[in-house]
Amino acid sequence: MADKPATAQYILSIFFDDIINSFFRLRGFWLTAPIEAPKFMASRDAELGDLAGRFLTAATLPERLNLGRDLADTLFKDVPNPARID
Repeated sequence: MADKPATAQYILSIFFDDIINSFFRLRGFWLTAPIEAPKFMASRDAELGDLAGRFLTAATLPERLNLGRDLADTLFKDVPNPARID
């Protein structure tokens, strides 16, 4: 995606929306207004809220990709991997 930064930014915005929805669903919270979601996340999980804020203000695409990876790792660290069905 390095050759199409606009497409990458669009996909990352969808990713961030899914991260927010996953946060609320995993923790059993009701959704808040989109503008309030990062603040609400920070009030419940400071590390995740900090990562979300840094993701939203990241200046470069590689920085957003790295922060997105960190967001996913942090959010899903306690979710066990499902059993494989082969």
